[in-house]
Amino acid sequence: METRRVPPEHHADRDFELGVAGFRYPELHKPERLKQLHERFLEELEQAEPVLAGQFAAYRAAPPAGLAPPAESELLIQVARHVARFVARLFHIEARHGAQQAAAAQEAVLFRFKKDFVKWRSAKRKDPAWDETTFREREAALSSRGYELGDELAFARKVMAAVDREAALRTAGEEVERARLVEELAAQGIALTEVAARVEFPALGVEPDTQTATRERLLRELQRSQAKLADEDFVAKAPQSVVDRERQRAADVKEALERLDGARVP
Repeated sequence: METRRVPPEHHADRDFELGVAGFRYPELHKPERLKQLHERFLEELEQAEPVLAGQFAAYRAAPPAGLAPPAESELLIQVARHVARFVARLFHIEARHGAQQAAAAQEAVLFRFKKDFVKWRSAKRKDPAWDETTFREREAALSSRGYELGDELAFARKVMAAVDREAALRTAGEEVERARLVEELAAQGIALTEVAARVEFPALGVEPDTQTATRERLLRELQRSQAKLADEDFVAKAPQSVVDRERQRAADVKEALERLDGARVP
């Protein structure tokens, strides 16, 4: 049976000039124009970062070009940053893209906290499980030392400021002051980790963009927790304390979302 390609229906509102000179939206359906657009991107990448462009060209010629998985991931991440800017310009959404970058940059310290402090400094500690009374006592102790338990970003910033200070002292050879700071971080490590595991409520009166970013992050965390708790293998095989903590985490996230939105979260 003979088939015939039906040309796409024309929509006047989709016939506009793209943010890359010489290209219009309908041309995105034409393979030859997509190829030319891709070549334009590669030209701009070459102009912006010649070394990265050369590495990416070698990768495309013979993936993975002998790269170890971490190096391959890093290369693709670096190129993806240029792709994101190119696409934002292409569709005239630079302002929105910039706002999303700003929101992500604001929360970058949270990822550092989880990776550089929770994972490497506290996760391997073998401390007994806390009851609620112990948790509240440690929470009060941290509050007395200036930790903002009602603002997760401020909490992470304070911890990572101490971590960065310790690194600076190590580089400067100031071992006495560094030893004091290391001892303080080690002593507080499990408390900081346990308290941070409880999702804290965002500060009141935050800017709308920050509030939106916070809500999106909380929703992602809630979805992750709900997915874990819906996994029968996880519930059956994980230690009961781990399952209970995940349930508490999901409940805390829901409560945080409800306080942020002023409505009940299902």
